[in-house]
Amino acid sequence: MTSDRPDRARRREHQRRPERGPVLETARLLGLQLLAVVGIATVIVVVVALVGPDDRTPTSTAADRSSSTPAAPPSSASTRSSTPASSGTSSKASTPATTTSSAPEPTATATPDSALAKVDVLNQSAPGGSAQKVADQLHRAGWDIGRVSDFHGNISTTTVYWLTPDRRRQARQIALNLGGVRVEQGFSTLVDDRISVVLVDKL
Repeated sequence: MTSDRPDRARRREHQRRPERGPVLETARLLGLQLLAVVGIATVIVVVVALVGPDDRTPTSTAADRSSSTPAAPPSSASTRSSTPASSGTSSKASTPATTTSSAPEPTATATPDSALAKVDVLNQSAPGGSAQKVADQLHRAGWDIGRVSDFHGNISTTTVYWLTPDRRRQARQIALNLGGVRVEQGFSTLVDDRISVVLVDKL
């Protein structure tokens, strides 16, 4: 009688304990894995907090940004402020001086058919010095001056004379230089292959 009681008690206790099914076993395994993952994550967080962030990464990133960022163009205000300083006496020194010519511009330019003929300027009755004055005027216009002298004749008005046909056009150009005086074919006492200007009136 006494030996059966312990066996009965063991059987009753065994019957009270619930049997673990497959669902509970799976849940238990998942819980263990979750605890392991949480433990590992906690260890990583603690290690990172103790070691600290890597100082080299922000420095290199900032250096890369500074090297890749283009320089900003100067503002218009700084350009205006620097302009007067650079346009002082140095700009005056670098500017080439312009020269003005006191010689008057010719009223017409020579367009000869061939090479320019020499021009003799002869004074018949114009005031003294007129021949040299007219010779200088024609020389500034580009004509080649030959003889500057007096003329003894009976010409009625200031005239430009030509002897050969190829000098006729040049004689007309000289007449335009002198304000539109008369143009005539010359005579035998004038020099061949030259254009002669006989001054009668003051020009």
